[in-house]
Amino acid sequence: MHSVLGAVALLAITMLATIGRRPLRKRLLAVPIGVFAHLVLDGAWADTTTFWWPFSGTSFTTRLPVIQRGLGVDVLLELVGMIALVYGYRRFGLARRPRRDAFLLQGRLEVLTHSPR
Repeated sequence: MHSVLGAVALLAITMLATIGRRPLRKRLLAVPIGVFAHLVLDGAWADTTTFWWPFSGTSFTTRLPVIQRGLGVDVLLELVGMIALVYGYRRFGLARRPRRDAFLLQGRLEVLTHSPR
């Protein structure tokens, strides 16, 4: 999924598979949007051969960005992501069922103004 073609194909499949099912479409669109965000945040666009595959050729001679930067950097990025998840979970009070349901069902987040405990 380091190619723009993969992200576009996933978006097209999502749109075609959810014709006439708008609530499902709204939920599933997060996946291709996340893949596009991954392309940007992972720096996949920096390697034009991989990013534009198969339009740039079908050779797999270059390494994926994830492999190029090393395990230490990947572990650090995963830790930062986990910290962000815990922070968001606490900041938006998602331990409380009504707040979690509002997020999952309506996509609504409200900042917790006091301590959750």
